[in-house]
Amino acid sequence: MIRHELQKLLKEAARAILKDGEKFQEKEKEIVLEKPNLREHGDWASNVALVLAGVCRQNPLVIAQEIVRYLPQDLGYVKEVKIARPGFINFYLSDDYILSQLGEIARDPQDYGKCDLGQGVKLQIEFVSANPVGPLHIGHGRWAALGDSLARIFQSCGYQVEKEFYINDYGLQVRLFGQSVLARYQELFGLPATFPPNGYKGEYVKEYAQELIGQVGDKFVTQQGEEEELISRAISIALQDIRETLELMGVDFQVWFSERVLHEGGEVDKVIEKLKATGKTYEREGALWLRTTDYGDDKDRVLVKADGEKTYFLTDVAYHENKVERGFQKIINIWGADHHGHVRRMEAALEILGYDPDLLEVIIGQLVNLTRRGKPYKMSKRSGEMVTLRDLIEEVGPDAVRYFFLMRPCDSMLDFDIDLARSHSSNNPVYYIQYAHARIQSIMRLASSRGIEVEEAWSYPYDRFSHPGERELAKVLISFPYVVIDALEHRAPHFLTQYGEELASAFHGFYTQCRVISKDKDMTMRRLVLGLMAREIVRKVLFLLGISAPESM
Repeated sequence: MIRHELQKLLKEAARAILKDGEKFQEKEKEIVLEKPNLREHGDWASNVALVLAGVCRQNPLVIAQEIVRYLPQDLGYVKEVKIARPGFINFYLSDDYILSQLGEIARDPQDYGKCDLGQGVKLQIEFVSANPVGPLHIGHGRWAALGDSLARIFQSCGYQVEKEFYINDYGLQVRLFGQSVLARYQELFGLPATFPPNGYKGEYVKEYAQELIGQVGDKFVTQQGEEEELISRAISIALQDIRETLELMGVDFQVWFSERVLHEGGEVDKVIEKLKATGKTYEREGALWLRTTDYGDDKDRVLVKADGEKTYFLTDVAYHENKVERGFQKIINIWGADHHGHVRRMEAALEILGYDPDLLEVIIGQLVNLTRRGKPYKMSKRSGEMVTLRDLIEEVGPDAVRYFFLMRPCDSMLDFDIDLARSHSSNNPVYYIQYAHARIQSIMRLASSRGIEVEEAWSYPYDRFSHPGERELAKVLISFPYVVIDALEHRAPHFLTQYGEELASAFHGFYTQCRVISKDKDMTMRRLVLGLMAREIVRKVLFLLGISAPESM
């Protein structure tokens, strides 16, 4: 792939000019090769000379000239290299190269953009993992969209991916939840009820209690002491709500893993013994501690409290060891911002157990601000005044929900504009991309109605550009594999949303400037095959984002 080759050549030139490996490593991440905003600045542009200027204490234009001299003179895919003020190096691709890459799409449209970077590595992505004590809120939706899209991206790059939802069905919170459902259940039978002081007060608890009545009638009125069964049923009702909401969004999991299994199967006790055997535990004030400060944590962590209660941290350690024992070679967790402090302690625990510190990767994300008519919705999970993920899906549709959740970096706060998400206009980015697909399909239907065998256009030679709009579209199409790799390496599906908007814009521009079906048969067939290529790439982008590709709009 030429982008990576050019990046490699530029970095080799930079290293040679600096003559200092340490200085090069300090600056390497700042060197970028990207598409310029203006067409006259070429197809790719690099800031390498500007990055080196401060270190070399030289004019970046002089450094740029030196870097160009280091580059091979026979780069077949580059027609021309130009230097622009204040020191950018601009590369202009040859038409022959672009056409050859279009040929790659035509030869294998189904697999174009896939790669084998993962080489079959067994990867687990655990995400959402909301406590089964109520409906999913919109923050959960953001992690659902991110995790599912990343799974699709990793899979397309040769990883063996498994998606997992961790069910926190053990401990105080689920007991409080069960007691809350019981109180509402009793109220529905007109009985006096004792609501737990820190219980769950949302309206949904009444709905769950009503559903419980539909399952068991008055069983828990006439039979006392059945708390464990009631808690289990309440959790099942909440989990079913969660599953149905995720299904509305098009998100599924291969594994739903129960925390209770870890406790009842003895895995939590087993990991205590393993940690003790490392010599990194100690007792203080009756509690059992893990010496995580030896591994960069800001303080040591309690494993077992003085009263014998096992901490959530200990259970999480047992859970992650279970993941390793299941054969995963890479583990990715998607956590909310409130878990930022948990990352180092979990990494420390895995190191203490003897595992590779790079085994675990945690993606920390920020929450969502939901706005409508310029005013925010406020969320409070226990007050009952919560905007649920299901509410949002029903309001704007699953495609808009997924797209808007993915269109910004996950480590930045997201303002979700409901009115924009609902609009059917070019201002709505997901509508704009989907409309490109629908427009292509309308062209293909028109071609078929005029007796053209559309699918045969795949074998028609696309050997020249007859309009700049064709070349602009072609350039965007052949950059798709690079975008997928960038999204993979940065764990960033928003690279695909940005690319999708760029592709849609290029296609709409092509459609406006270039008449596809005309009396010129050769031009018609060439433009049809370009349209077919655009259709396939748009479909791939939408698939990786988990969004539908409509036939008409």
